[in-house]
Amino acid sequence: MIIFLSPLLLFVSLINLLSGENKILFFQERVIKNNKTFKIIKFATMIENSIKMGSGGFVEKNDWRLLPFGGFLRKTKINELPQLFNVLKGDMSFVGFRPLIKETHTKAKKYNIDVKINGKPGITSLASIYFRNEEELIALADDKEEFYFKEIFPKKLLLDSWWYENSSLFNYIYIIFLTALSLFLDFKNLPLSCLKNLPLEGMKIKNTKKS
Repeated sequence: MIIFLSPLLLFVSLINLLSGENKILFFQERVIKNNKTFKIIKFATMIENSIKMGSGGFVEKNDWRLLPFGGFLRKTKINELPQLFNVLKGDMSFVGFRPLIKETHTKAKKYNIDVKINGKPGITSLASIYFRNEEELIALADDKEEFYFKEIFPKKLLLDSWWYENSSLFNYIYIIFLTALSLFLDFKNLPLSCLKNLPLEGMKIKNTKKS
């Protein structure tokens, strides 16, 4: 995959180098099993120390902290491709749960959410496919943190739990296939019938925007 995508990886690296803050990659500590951490690798999409500015760890559509090509890289998920090197190192798999930043892992306790981490983190997951428009949803909320931890995060954990209980070679390959399709189709239009026992009931998101 790295060899096959190397022209794209080099092209995006050049774009990042010549625009914004001339920063190609972004490294961030993520929490995995037994409270251990590793550094996830992404293409830089936001200005330096953006997590300490504006809405913090919550990124909105057209966020002012985005670099010139940051919005495009995030929308197309191209910013996630350097995680192939995390897979090569053995830190991640192609499919698994999306690893949390320390702040999210800590704040979950404030909302009485028990985060159980099993298995290896992945570049993609059913939760990341379902919440592909997460940034647009968060932008509509008045209290972004409360909205995330009460509406989005528990549903992500529910989908992650499904993966832990139903992981198989077929589901692994099929979720990669769905990830590619999700670039062009909404979740509701994806062929999900091959994935058995999906916990899709009660997944509707409540809008917390005040009128």
